[in-house]
Amino acid sequence: MWEAFRPVLRSPIIKIYTLKERPSIPLPLSGMTALAHYSMLDDGAYPVYAAIKMELSELNTSAGNRTPAGEAPGCIVHELGYRIAFQNEAAVDPITVALTLTGEELADPRIGIAVDEMLEEHVWSRDSIDSGSTSAAFQITTS
Repeated sequence: MWEAFRPVLRSPIIKIYTLKERPSIPLPLSGMTALAHYSMLDDGAYPVYAAIKMELSELNTSAGNRTPAGEAPGCIVHELGYRIAFQNEAAVDPITVALTLTGEELADPRIGIAVDEMLEEHVWSRDSIDSGSTSAAFQITTS
């Protein structure tokens, strides 16, 4: 089912910030870190978070906190055009996770399998609908 929808959807990422320091405010996980939250995959060398425009003012995204090219970041922050409340909001919703992954990341078969399993468990399965875990998916916050 996902393969039918994917071509008509776009990435929700407006801008990507590579920061030296992790955010001082709680933010939901995004990208590969969120996929790791929903699966058994490793989340990589640095965490990825999501923020919407109104949260950016609380983050230090100034040039002094941005990681210079060639250096490993302390974290990455995806500025998203929206955020859908999902479960306990530890991570962005599964569809947003899938849309934030790059083509290079999705080329890895392990990541493709993890995305399919995540969507099956948290989006398409009858159990997630019956348990009400997707009911919060209709609470959308925009920038």
